[in-house]
Amino acid sequence: MGYMQHRPLPGLLLAVSLTVGFVACADAPIRQKYAAKTAVAAARETGAATLAPQYVEAAQDSLDAGIRELDSQLRRMRWNRNYSRSEALFAAATRRAEAAQDRSRRLLDESRTRARILLRRAGEGFEQMAWVSVYIPPRSSIRSDVSRARGSFTQAKNLFEQGEFTDASVAAQHASQELDAAY
Repeated sequence: MGYMQHRPLPGLLLAVSLTVGFVACADAPIRQKYAAKTAVAAARETGAATLAPQYVEAAQDSLDAGIRELDSQLRRMRWNRNYSRSEALFAAATRRAEAAQDRSRRLLDESRTRARILLRRAGEGFEQMAWVSVYIPPRSSIRSDVSRARGSFTQAKNLFEQGEFTDASVAAQHASQELDAAY
């Protein structure tokens, strides 16, 4: 029996190493990829692309780099794949998209507050102008300035009611400036 030696050890080692190799290969971060895509799309839909474009661009750049990295890893042999970089890029894209939404909300709140203040000031200016207008000649340039200011004021109120707070701020600012010009 000395001539037949069984060598189960190399076969066992090969089986264990293949099992460990396949178990060690993590699945591709598809869930993180779609979470990042959803976050970037949500940031765009909430208006962050116009209010915080640099944040949305950074999120999109991270998403694109993560997709490129994922594609690069998927072209490798299964046991040679490492998804940590693409996972980090997808996480960065998600964080940046959320930051874009936060920045957008903050800017929108600031615009809303600014528009309210400017509309209130312009309204007060029209109230003051109402009692002064009794003394203004009918064909005076002051009356035309006040008329232009009233048009800007009406536009600002309409924009505010539509939720266009940034544009409402600009229109209310114009109304205030036109009223100032009338004085």
